[in-house]
Amino acid sequence: MHRSLSRLLLIVALLPCISQAEPEQVGSEFQRLIEQLVATQLSYDSNAMAALLHPDYLEVSPKGEVDYREKVLGFYAPSLQADKQKSPQVTLSELNVSVQENLAFVLVKETFAMPNSSQTFSMRVSFVLQKVTDHWLFYRAHYTGIWP
Repeated sequence: MHRSLSRLLLIVALLPCISQAEPEQVGSEFQRLIEQLVATQLSYDSNAMAALLHPDYLEVSPKGEVDYREKVLGFYAPSLQADKQKSPQVTLSELNVSVQENLAFVLVKETFAMPNSSQTFSMRVSFVLQKVTDHWLFYRAHYTGIWP
């Protein structure tokens, strides 16, 4: 019995090590998801964006407005792309990820380089993602401008 108890305690002690991914792996997974979201925004691909957004998605825009999923998808409708200026180049940095069960809290800095200009600006974005079955969906986002 003592040996069985020792084995059980060893397994229980090692379980967190077995079930958790390395921090770099977790960070790169969420960086990839954010890159996918940004790509859908820049290309006005609302269909691809819809696949990344939770049905209850909402965001606080850089203007401070609360936009629900349908409004966000409508803003990125392919038919509106012609009305928008040429897309900036977006760089992600300062990624910070915390995962708690089926929720991930991600903070990232997005830096935008405007085309044909040396002008750049940055925003800090807070994302909450929810794991649904075997994949992550964007559940909430809050965009805040960073003053120069």
